[in-house]
Amino acid sequence: MGKNTFRTILLNVVILLIYIASGKAGLAFASINPSASAIWPPTGIALAALLIFGYRVAPSIFLGAFIVNLTTAGTTATSVGIAFGNGLEGLVGTYLIRKFANGRYVFDSLAGIVKFTLFAAILSTMVSATIGVTTITLGGFAKAQEFWSIWLTWWLGDMGGNIVIAPLLLIWSRNLRIHIDFRKILNLFISFVGVIIVTTIIFQGIIPYAYLCIPIAVWIAFWFGQKGATATTIFVAIIAIYYTLHGLGPFAKEPSTNQSLLLLQMFLNIFSLTALTFATTSLTIKKAEKKLLQEKLEDEAMLVSIGEGIIATDDTGRITLVNQATCIMLGWSKEELIGQSVVDVIPMQDEKENVIAKESRPLTKVLKSGKKIATSLTQYYVSKNRIRFPVVFTLTPVILDGKVVGTIEVFRDMTEERAIDNAKDEFISLVSHELRTPMTAIRGLTSMILKGDYGKFGEKLKDPLQDIAISTERLIHLINDLLDVSRMQAGRITFSPKDLLIGKIIDKVVTSLNAIAQQKGVKIQMEKTPEILVHADEDKTIEVLNNLIDNAIKFTDKGTVSITCEQKGQLLTVFIIDQGIGIAQQDKKRLFGKFEQINSQQEGRPAGTGLGLYISKSLAIKMGGDVWLIKSEKGKGSTFAFSLPIVDES
Repeated sequence: MGKNTFRTILLNVVILLIYIASGKAGLAFASINPSASAIWPPTGIALAALLIFGYRVAPSIFLGAFIVNLTTAGTTATSVGIAFGNGLEGLVGTYLIRKFANGRYVFDSLAGIVKFTLFAAILSTMVSATIGVTTITLGGFAKAQEFWSIWLTWWLGDMGGNIVIAPLLLIWSRNLRIHIDFRKILNLFISFVGVIIVTTIIFQGIIPYAYLCIPIAVWIAFWFGQKGATATTIFVAIIAIYYTLHGLGPFAKEPSTNQSLLLLQMFLNIFSLTALTFATTSLTIKKAEKKLLQEKLEDEAMLVSIGEGIIATDDTGRITLVNQATCIMLGWSKEELIGQSVVDVIPMQDEKENVIAKESRPLTKVLKSGKKIATSLTQYYVSKNRIRFPVVFTLTPVILDGKVVGTIEVFRDMTEERAIDNAKDEFISLVSHELRTPMTAIRGLTSMILKGDYGKFGEKLKDPLQDIAISTERLIHLINDLLDVSRMQAGRITFSPKDLLIGKIIDKVVTSLNAIAQQKGVKIQMEKTPEILVHADEDKTIEVLNNLIDNAIKFTDKGTVSITCEQKGQLLTVFIIDQGIGIAQQDKKRLFGKFEQINSQQEGRPAGTGLGLYISKSLAIKMGGDVWLIKSEKGKGSTFAFSLPIVDES
């Protein structure tokens, strides 16, 4: 015999003995019929045993019920029938609780208590009552007219066993240790002494109001949890049963002992469920508070560790939360910032140190529009000690039920990054200036050699010299782009805006690029341009258009490059539409960055500087317009747009 088999047999024997002892004790209270008692602990013992140990202990339940009934009243046949009903009752209750109510942990939630009451206390007990009463009636041990009165006693007795006994066994079986703070021992002693005294007074009939016991049970459940609640129920049940059987207390005045015990059992059921519910509620609240505290500590730790500043506001723009990084950057303490209006306590300036008005602040726009805003390096925050520093930030609205209820801002001090960029730009500018002179000389000398100004040269030198000329032109173009970028970032590019007919500018650019397009077999298709005046710098406008149209030709092998114009409001937009290789989705966000070559290397195209679109966009913005990608699909072409302000003729 294996160890597991031996343990299972031993476990069944122990449960069998307990079941028999409790069953004999329960039937000692039977009065309406020898087999039906209003006090029936075995039901709760059976359910708890099955939930704790599993279906392997089912034989002890069946055999225990059989022995109890055979040694009390009835025949072997009726005892088998009753045992079958008692066993099936336990199996049904166990299955339903395991399936729908978290098994032996059924009392960990209020929903579990409700399901336990329905499945175990009400439904499964009907199985035993129905089979048992039917068995003794057919066996001649009960009259047909007594069926329902016996059935009700049987059912309520089983119900009481499940509601009073099962919770005690299930809860205490999980952990027999009692974790009590020594400071609470006095409270525990007073509470249980109070329960005993109050219960005794009530059931002696001095103050015959049974439900006065419940407040003390709630008190114990709150302080000592589920174990305290179930233990209190047992204390009250023992005292109440004792005095009721001796004709004392609020339930002893009924015509029969059975009716008194039925009313007492209903009271104990209510008492047990009330105490257990309050204990579970208290446990749930404590767990929730602990979880919230833990989450709060984790959130605070996370906020402290984040290097970016974080500011949360309500729907009026008043600060509700800041992290440590915000306080360090702005020089304010958390207490000084909370409750203050962002626009009042944190001034914002533009590049020229002009204070940005409240209605123009990104925060105001987000609260009004409910749309996210990501800013550029054109905003500056001013700290408490009047230090001005550049910031980039993202402002996101907090929306609840379709309404903006606040914002979350994440910002970063860009002082160091800007210093690094400035140093890099100065280096590029210096190197570009130093390279420009020798490269111009190389270009000039190479051109003169190719023209024969220095005499004839061998045919073998022609191709290398042409390669030198092409490479020199490319390098000079790169140097000029680098200088343009450096000037733009340093604010040294000058603009001479004037009124221009956009049609003439487009014609000029198209004419200059027609030869290149024809060599590639690409047709430039231009709709009739409107006679609209735009206010812009002519050279810069030509540079932007030249770059956009040249790119369209460069990345189109066959087909057309279409140019259209559209007036919308105070802006004129030029659309450049090609049928070229297109741009992959993951590359679109890199289009307007510095030194970004998206398609050239991938598609075998001539390499550029990677600065054209960056410069074009920067120039357009400086002139009051913009350059952006409308759409692009890999293998199907792209559409770019270039806008400029229209001359106000009012």
